[in-house]
Amino acid sequence: MISRWEALKLALRHRPLLTKLIELRQNPLSVSYWSLIEKELTLLRQAVEIASKKQGPIVEIGTLFGFTTAMMASWMSGSNRLITVDNYSWNPWGILPDVSRELARKVLLPFTTTGKVVIMDMSSTEFYDNYKEGPPTLVFIDGDHTYEAVFDDIALAKKIGATMIGGHDYHPRAPGVIRAVDEHFSGAIARSDTVWIWGLH
Repeated sequence: MISRWEALKLALRHRPLLTKLIELRQNPLSVSYWSLIEKELTLLRQAVEIASKKQGPIVEIGTLFGFTTAMMASWMSGSNRLITVDNYSWNPWGILPDVSRELARKVLLPFTTTGKVVIMDMSSTEFYDNYKEGPPTLVFIDGDHTYEAVFDDIALAKKIGATMIGGHDYHPRAPGVIRAVDEHFSGAIARSDTVWIWGLH
């Protein structure tokens, strides 16, 4: 049992995390703030539906809690698999990686048990280094939003022959995303709010 003084010091040291957890308890729906909004989902759904009619897996870089992954899986037709990649090193609530990992696994359980979704617990670099399947029909990038990470994710998606490449947060709040996407595609992308897709036919 710790003293009140020690408890107070501990609370002050972890004040940002406690604030987020209190907000989450008061408004559980706030956990979805980092997910896509309705008009973004419309464009992504269009891409997924096109991709799932072609031969090859769909790849998502950045699982987070699995909400977008579950939506994508629900739109897929045919025998395609969705491979979702994350090492759970970051989340907006400061939740411990093991807790974030377990939450994603529970959200995606209906799809992982059927083999429709495969969770790859690793960095995107590790994933690309070990990728052995045929060209993906879609790679959706929503992981590390730094310029270097997004630029590399796009370059590696191109290298493995992705038919479509897209992502989230093409917005001034994530200038690295805008720069990386523009350098690769020179504006030749479809957009809905902050979601972008290249190769949409």
